[in-house]
Amino acid sequence: MELFVLFSIFFSFCNPLLGVEAGFRVWDCSTALIVSLCLYAVIYVFKAIALSTMAKNAGKDKLVWCAFVPVASTYLMGELAGDTRFFNHTFKKIGLIAMITEIVVILAFLCSYVPQYYIIDGGYYLEPVKGSGGLQIVDSVPLWLFNLYKVGDIVYSILSWIYLFVFVFLYIAIFRTYYARGHVLFTIISALFPVSAFFLFAIRNNPAVNYEKFMQEQMERMRRAQQGNPYNPYGNTPYGQDSYNGDAPAPPDDPFDEFSSQDKNEGGKKDDNDPDDFFN
Repeated sequence: MELFVLFSIFFSFCNPLLGVEAGFRVWDCSTALIVSLCLYAVIYVFKAIALSTMAKNAGKDKLVWCAFVPVASTYLMGELAGDTRFFNHTFKKIGLIAMITEIVVILAFLCSYVPQYYIIDGGYYLEPVKGSGGLQIVDSVPLWLFNLYKVGDIVYSILSWIYLFVFVFLYIAIFRTYYARGHVLFTIISALFPVSAFFLFAIRNNPAVNYEKFMQEQMERMRRAQQGNPYNPYGNTPYGQDSYNGDAPAPPDDPFDEFSSQDKNEGGKKDDNDPDDFFN
């Protein structure tokens, strides 16, 4: 899907209306396609290496080939993530769900962008609209093609949100399995930009962990830290010594010590001139 996301970004520079209204020199459709393919080639290499390495390390040798097939790589990501638990529900096939969603979204994308490519590349936007300074489609464009573009654009816009929702869960599942400490940040960036391949490449050699056990261990570590440092759960006691790992800290001075009724005189002898003795 990264290829189509990249193409949709660069294809926006091909719209002739942009050149008329903003004075922008528009790109050729072929230029947008070539730039998208070049960038996608880099993403593809990083993602294929990352997922194939992770599949081998996980003992899923039969699924290594999926790393080199764009849509199948989505299924492999789900298999590497394993059973995923969200909101007290366990999803065993998050990769399969994401793969099916991706296929449907790609079909909707093609229905939307192929007619646009044909219309713009064929120069059918080049008839000026009287009194507006804009451009419109000429009558030579087949009506069915124009309607396909309109319907495809609406369907693609709706499915894009569903795709984003599903892939957020997929990213959460795989990143918290292989990089639990930073899975939230990786998920947010991957959902906004087509860069998940680079994150996967960075964590390709990390061992898979059970996220629930990881969180339990973190909570247990925090609990022990609090028990070991009752005055400061994030470090040593404020008096410089851990009461559980060494000598107990010295108690603070009594701020009312000077008003104590206890005899402070030398040798513990009673002072007849002490006015406090009147009340003792």
